[in-house]
Amino acid sequence: MAVESDDANEEAALMINEVRCYSMLGRVSDADHVLENIQELAPDDIIVRANVDFSAACVAAQKGEHGKALLRFEGMLEDYVDLLKTPEYRDLCEEIQQRRAFSLTHLGRYGEALPLLKEASSFSTLRADVQQQVHLYLGICYAALHEDRLAKEAFLSAIEFDLKNKIEAEARYRVGVLYFLTGGFAQAKHQLEVILQTYRDEVPNVPRKYVYQQLSRACHYLGEKENEKRYAKLAENSSL
Repeated sequence: MAVESDDANEEAALMINEVRCYSMLGRVSDADHVLENIQELAPDDIIVRANVDFSAACVAAQKGEHGKALLRFEGMLEDYVDLLKTPEYRDLCEEIQQRRAFSLTHLGRYGEALPLLKEASSFSTLRADVQQQVHLYLGICYAALHEDRLAKEAFLSAIEFDLKNKIEAEARYRVGVLYFLTGGFAQAKHQLEVILQTYRDEVPNVPRKYVYQQLSRACHYLGEKENEKRYAKLAENSSL
């Protein structure tokens, strides 16, 4: 029985790598299928099981099942409390907390997400793009809770990473809207035009139509009639 158990754990550990590869390729159905096969192996090694549970939670989040992902992440904090307290697994513990915060943000539970995001902003184990996303989500939470000054600061912090990615584009759009709503029409125009200059193709969560519409409004209040008309025409000709 011990040999069978060792074989199951070794096979499951190898299959977790398959799950990660499929996840990176966006093939979440294939990742789910491998996870089902791992469950049938019933690995009993605590480290293997922790990696399986973490992978399952991440795949659920990738599929947009944030409620399910949140339950899995929170369950890990209870099921592996001793393991996650060890220095060797500090990075996993921090990633669980960060991903909990992201799931709560996606679920619109901004008040609950905020303290976790603040905590995650101090984690040194996160990649630069993940740290950037933490600041983006901080801005989203602050804006939803009507803390506009803090939201602006968080969005600008996300922009300062200067990674020229979709996270930066979304941060620029969101801070541009905030500037507009608080009368900072020139600042709004600047942030929105940088999006158009930097990203030639459509950016997820930032449709060009919305950028053109917001620019047209900003130019209206700046008295730039020609630009107002130009951006309004571009918005009219853009699809969502």
